[in-house]
Amino acid sequence: GLDNPGSLSLHLPSGIDIPHSQIIDQVTGHFALNRSLKSGSITMRLHPVELGELRMEIKVEQDNIKVHITAQNPQVQDILDRNLPRLREVLQQQGMNLAHMQVSVATDGGGNGRLFHEQFNQKNFESPGRSKTGRVAFSLPEEEQKSSPAVDPDQNLSVHI
Repeated sequence: GLDNPGSLSLHLPSGIDIPHSQIIDQVTGHFALNRSLKSGSITMRLHPVELGELRMEIKVEQDNIKVHITAQNPQVQDILDRNLPRLREVLQQQGMNLAHMQVSVATDGGGNGRLFHEQFNQKNFESPGRSKTGRVAFSLPEEEQKSSPAVDPDQNLSVHI
């Protein structure tokens, strides 16, 4: 049967259970229909509608293909992410050499929202380190202003320690 006990399925709010494989097949089927891949972006509507859309950005450089898939539905993103090896395999069987494949989830349906968001987050992670050094840099001039010339700089250091 189609849904052998080992197959995972996604339970939708409407009460439908969609086997993960069916979602993967929709994606691989799309590539099978479009064998001559060109660079550009394609929007693909998944069935049922609750699964949302997929946006595929494809870059073809000679024989290498890079695919970035953006899913509207976080669960779909998760399923595709976990099945990347299978997607790659199917595409390779069709003679497409996948150099890189990435799946992300769209934030609020905005196309590149996620990308900007990720870069923003990375900056945030780095900033605590930066602001520490920043604070030290800023606080030095203040201390210099406060400390009267009579104070021995060595004493000043010992205060720090």
